[in-house]
Amino acid sequence: MTAEGPPGGGPPTTAPVLGSAASFRRQRNADRSLRWGLYVRLAATVVIAVALLAILTARPVAPTASSGAAPPTTTVTLGSPTVTQVTCAGGAPAYAERVPWIAASAPVTSGDLVPKIVELFDGDIVNDPGAMPNATASNVCAGASPTGAARWYGVVSDPTGANVLTYTLGQGWAGIGTEPANQPIANDSTLTIVSGGSFSNSGYGLKIVGFANGSPIVGSITL
Repeated sequence: MTAEGPPGGGPPTTAPVLGSAASFRRQRNADRSLRWGLYVRLAATVVIAVALLAILTARPVAPTASSGAAPPTTTVTLGSPTVTQVTCAGGAPAYAERVPWIAASAPVTSGDLVPKIVELFDGDIVNDPGAMPNATASNVCAGASPTGAARWYGVVSDPTGANVLTYTLGQGWAGIGTEPANQPIANDSTLTIVSGGSFSNSGYGLKIVGFANGSPIVGSITL
């Protein structure tokens, strides 16, 4: 269509484009919103990438005593028991079940330990009511024989074979002769169970429990 000129033959005029300024502003705002959206997505991508890198490269921190880690368990290794019949004072018989104390994974003393005879079936403890430990440095039954299979006492001998300690559940540890009641248990010692009736092959076991420097002590063997 040909533009009409003004009266008098002047040059033709062009009609103004309505709304061009508003369209420009809308376009500019749309471009600005698009850019901000791109910036936000880029920033989120960077944050996620940094977090994943931190997780993948993180190393676990080894526990220390100050972090509350539990101390290691002290394990007592016991050897296979051997049983013999012995003659006590006055000629009464008894059974001596010798259990080699091969080693403990950390030093322990007698005061740290509680030996127990237990029933393997249900874990019940065999008590020793009235047991009187009668032992000398060379004799595990220098007094009366324990009466009945439920009455027993323990005798610890050092690596040289000398008896140094006795034990009952009721009385605890006692030194033989001038030996102290609380003393280190050396590797290659022997714990002898003296009883009126043998526990061997009858469904019983020996357990060693206790604590040393906050560390639990465990050991066990079938009699």
